[in-house]
Amino acid sequence: REFFARPQSGEAPPSLAAELPAYLLALSVLVPERGLAVDAGTGDGVLLDALAPIFTRVVGIDRSEAQLARAARRVAERGYGNVSLLCAELGDAAVAEAVGSGADVVVAARMLHHAPRPLAAMEGLVRLARPGGKLVVIDYERHADEAFRERQADVWNGFEPSELEAHAEAAGLADVRARALPSGLVQAADDGDIG
Repeated sequence: REFFARPQSGEAPPSLAAELPAYLLALSVLVPERGLAVDAGTGDGVLLDALAPIFTRVVGIDRSEAQLARAARRVAERGYGNVSLLCAELGDAAVAEAVGSGADVVVAARMLHHAPRPLAAMEGLVRLARPGGKLVVIDYERHADEAFRERQADVWNGFEPSELEAHAEAAGLADVRARALPSGLVQAADDGDIG
């Protein structure tokens, strides 16, 4: 008790635990269908730390070789033997081959605002999911910060929740819900607000 009652000097703001992947692995038995997850627009692979401990197999897709090199370093450092990385567009034959009959979960985090045609991108994401699979899209809320858009090479200044819902429904999804992330989970750095 004395150890845990000691005051902490220079206490840093709360951050995600370094052991989060281990916690997710322990909790993975609570996720029913966890065969295949697709991380569309994986970038440097930060989301792989959440997916790899839970799913039997994870496919990370990005069209940037430089970003995939960063993701590959993460995969190697963490020892994720269940992750494969593809440099491809969503509709490429290599992606269809890697995904096979479809993923249990497809995640697209901060990807849609880079798509010239968001509805077409949403349709591509839907095609990666198996019948009954889930699609999770995390993206910026609509904003007017043109300097941010240019710094990030964004095509769109985010989306209204109703826009995301409309794209999802037009792409053939049912039971569509958009919700904002709790503000305490949104980093204030150069990522802006996402929802």
